[in-house]
Amino acid sequence: MIVSIKQLAVVLALVLVCITAIQARAAISTTGDVAPADPNTWDSNTYAYIGESGNGTLEIGNGGSVSSLIGSIGHESGSLGEVTVDGVGSTWTNDSSVYARYYGSGTLNIINGGIVSVAGELTIDYNRNGGAFVNMSTGGMLALSGDADDSLIAFLGLIDGMAAIRYWDDSISDWDDITAATYGEDYWVEYLSDGSLAGYTLLTVGVVPDPTIPGDVNLSGLVNDDDLSLLLANWVIGDEWGEGDLNENGTVNDDDLSLLLANWGAGSSPAGEAVPEPASALILLLGLPYLARRRARR
Repeated sequence: MIVSIKQLAVVLALVLVCITAIQARAAISTTGDVAPADPNTWDSNTYAYIGESGNGTLEIGNGGSVSSLIGSIGHESGSLGEVTVDGVGSTWTNDSSVYARYYGSGTLNIINGGIVSVAGELTIDYNRNGGAFVNMSTGGMLALSGDADDSLIAFLGLIDGMAAIRYWDDSISDWDDITAATYGEDYWVEYLSDGSLAGYTLLTVGVVPDPTIPGDVNLSGLVNDDDLSLLLANWVIGDEWGEGDLNENGTVNDDDLSLLLANWGAGSSPAGEAVPEPASALILLLGLPYLARRRARR
């Protein structure tokens, strides 16, 4: 029996749908003291604590999305919380306030095109005792409700507490206060009048690194299941590299899938990490005949 490209694509898509459900959850991870324990269950009514009374971390990556009403990082005295939003399409949306260090110690990291939006008030270092920061670099974005008139000073005025935002300063190879950065080179501030963040002012620090590995959708330096998950999640509707449009033709389709599979495992992985994983191997078995037929047509 000869299997058509269309039939194979359908089978492949079904397999990918199952794997994407698993991978989408894997994009959001926690350690230690986080409440509620599973961020995948959070919504716009959730009071989220990362380090409520002990130490806790939350990582949102690979296009993962988390929502909450209020987020508190380092809530009680003696606690330590840290949140990292990493990668294009990775978001933390807050319908009310965010506290980076309420009575404990807290850090919020926004990097590689990740975005955090706060509809209420962002407070950094509630007690003004130091030790709380928002670190931003490589295209990290912070959206605060209100019109800061494209001014960094006005934007910082929207923040309660110490307004301690830091950017990565290559000249000293360390974090430095955002007020020492250069507008138009290190950061940009823009009031948004339309789109999903209309009425917010957006601070963008640095730029997302250009892709160097074909198929590396999330710019992690390795082509693996995470990239495949992102590509499938944006099938047909995506129009950017970070959504899987690898050939940059304005849509995510089988051409982009071919590019990804052809570069599977490219890049470097942490020591001891095997590529591909079992799920990936199954995808490759399905995808290789597909690629072979595409190449044969050329």
